[in-house]
Amino acid sequence: MLLLPLLFSAGCASRGEIKRFQAQADSLTVINTIQLREIARLDSLLLENSKMLRAIRAEQNANFNALQEEMRIIEAIMRDSGFKVNSLNERIESLQDDI
Repeated sequence: MLLLPLLFSAGCASRGEIKRFQAQADSLTVINTIQLREIARLDSLLLENSKMLRAIRAEQNANFNALQEEMRIIEAIMRDSGFKVNSLNERIESLQDDI
């Protein structure tokens, strides 16, 4: 684009050269527009992927927390069962001592 005024002022650009320069400038404008659209599309995809990733992480955290709670419940049940087994063993021993 900067060459065009220089060529005009020097008076050494033919009409054909000017048309070629203009065609190149038009071509670059079209390519730039296409690239800007592609960048906008990629930005949109990146934003969607980021949103999806945040949602998946939140769901994963919720599932992990639920799993931890279930494990606590199971642990409490097992402790309680162990206590009951110990109590039964003590009672059996006591009964055996009585017999």
